[in-house]
Amino acid sequence: HYPLRRQRQMCIRDRSTLSINKAQTINKYQKKIWVAIGIDNYTKWPKLINPVSDINKIDNFFNEKNFNIIKISNENATKSKIEQIFKEYLFQNLDSNDLLVFSFHGHGTILKINTKEYGFIVPSNAPKDATPYDLISIEDITNWTKYLKSNHVLVVLDCCFSGFAVLRGIEDEQFSEPVINKVLSQKNKIVITAGNSNQLVSDGGWGNNSIFTGLLLSFF
Repeated sequence: HYPLRRQRQMCIRDRSTLSINKAQTINKYQKKIWVAIGIDNYTKWPKLINPVSDINKIDNFFNEKNFNIIKISNENATKSKIEQIFKEYLFQNLDSNDLLVFSFHGHGTILKINTKEYGFIVPSNAPKDATPYDLISIEDITNWTKYLKSNHVLVVLDCCFSGFAVLRGIEDEQFSEPVINKVLSQKNKIVITAGNSNQLVSDGGWGNNSIFTGLLLSFF
């Protein structure tokens, strides 16, 4: 996140393709867990306005769908806490027929190391001149999901430079019912990001939510 950010234009021609058998699909899992991180009040980084509001707004949808909800906000959203959730709680509590949704709403940043750029999410207590030790690599998040038994993982990143999580994409016209059914029949991790790997994204712009969260909620 950044207080004023460029926003990626999300173009989806047919919303109906994203809601095919939505109710049947989301209810087929034995257990559904949503882990939400929202940080407004950073210790050293600029404060944001909407991340906590974003996770509280999304909470309504996941409550209706009977998710087990873990919300971590502001000073509680430290690097050690987020890592513990993945490597301990989710590792111990997810089985193959369970669904995990992880969403992060806060600052994202880039560090250039040995001529290569890496994307990171920023925990609440990270110093301004942060090192990789202080941050959480987006690559680490995707790797942490490999430790989990769950066949289906959805990662939602509403932060700047979040496109580092995406290795490849599918054009919107390819979201046909057969493609969606094939994806859901296999072990898969799906990542939805607010922007690409070099974009700043907006903290507001959709009522009391970010543009990304507002657009996401409009599909529910």
